[in-house]
Amino acid sequence: MWVISRSTIFQVTLPDNNCPVFNYINYTLTLPSGEVLSWNQTESGWEWKQCREGWKKFERNDGTTVCMQTFRVDEGVTRGASKTKCEEIGTKLTGVASVDESKWIHGELMKSEGVFFDWYSFWIDGKRECDPPENCKFVWSDGYTEGNDALDTSTNFEESKNGQDCLAVAYMTKAPSKTIDDGSCAATKALNGYVCGYKLM
Repeated sequence: MWVISRSTIFQVTLPDNNCPVFNYINYTLTLPSGEVLSWNQTESGWEWKQCREGWKKFERNDGTTVCMQTFRVDEGVTRGASKTKCEEIGTKLTGVASVDESKWIHGELMKSEGVFFDWYSFWIDGKRECDPPENCKFVWSDGYTEGNDALDTSTNFEESKNGQDCLAVAYMTKAPSKTIDDGSCAATKALNGYVCGYKLM
């Protein structure tokens, strides 16, 4: 069966010789990169939503789709400036919902030239909040990240505490297999970038 849109023709493989009701067909498109885009029905037809060019798409377990991009800043950058830079392009300093997300960010960080420090990192969202003082947890403020699956201290998160209350994806010589660390919220040394993200609506 062939489906013709305004500017494109698609070949559709149907499950049998019957013509099903289109509302019950699951339309997907697999890109050459292997990424699978799902088509959604709208009032005027069908559409798929894709991240901005150059942004990485993550399908989260809670059904949320998030697009992310890393930004390197050679001279160093504060967490506050990172949040502002993300907001200037209509995004948020992003949290991470899975180890896969933090590993992708870590991989992008490792592409940077000059990663020769004991600790080299990109800011992400996430700040430790305590109430009372001994009951602490990390809170996401980006509006779309939930859960702490990426903050497993046995496998992925090198937790320091001692006033180091903000999160970064980091290269650490002391823990090379881990990808997330907590650092001083006011730090700039070795904070050589940040990660922006947005929820794909």
